[in-house]
Amino acid sequence: MPQQYEKVVNAYFDESRIDNPDSNHMVCGGVFVERQYVKQIRKDIRNILIDNDFHAEMKWVKTDSRKIDAYKKVVDYFFDLPAYKASFNCIVVDKREIALEKYHNGDLELAFYKFIYQLLKKRIKPDTKYYLVFDFKPTKVKERLSNLGSYLDSFLYVEHANSSVIKHIQGYPSDENILLQVADLFSGAVAYSFNEETSNKRPKRILANYIASKIGREDLKFRSLPNEKKFNVFAIDLTKRR
Repeated sequence: MPQQYEKVVNAYFDESRIDNPDSNHMVCGGVFVERQYVKQIRKDIRNILIDNDFHAEMKWVKTDSRKIDAYKKVVDYFFDLPAYKASFNCIVVDKREIALEKYHNGDLELAFYKFIYQLLKKRIKPDTKYYLVFDFKPTKVKERLSNLGSYLDSFLYVEHANSSVIKHIQGYPSDENILLQVADLFSGAVAYSFNEETSNKRPKRILANYIASKIGREDLKFRSLPNEKKFNVFAIDLTKRR
């Protein structure tokens, strides 16, 4: 008899500031959506964008005064959803603290996937089936995602007695997946805040602070408590590992 799972979750991941030499912090964030609500949420977000005469791909880097109202409406919608339907979880890494040669063979790409693993270790729950969707990007090692899946399988075996499973893990073009675009928007906003770009006149600053206001904060440069369910910022301290 096939194993029954308490929940089935889709998670959509994007990253920000990994290769930007002028940014000290990089972010990987995922929008976690209970699978039974995915179609409706996608439809609702598309309708919001259409109603606001927005027909392009949502991207944080293209945030400007013409797009900000549509983006705010998407933010409003996301935060109106209960956390069990949709949540955002990210990991923030100070690139200056990464012991690249010591722990990652001098490979920032490898380090990045290790940090995604650390994020997922904290957010994966027992009795749950996961479908993991990543913004597709060419990698130096073709098997990066499949290797990540293998390490997660080992973690699930040890920590959750195989009560959870990674059913699917793959990269897809973000222009074809609106929930990847939401992950891009939130990850970019967190990275913007942690990299201390402080001009209040910029639409990006306005949008980042608007997102923060939804969780009762002035900005997005903070560390969440582990039990924060709706918008969790895991700002990892790598100095403790040295």
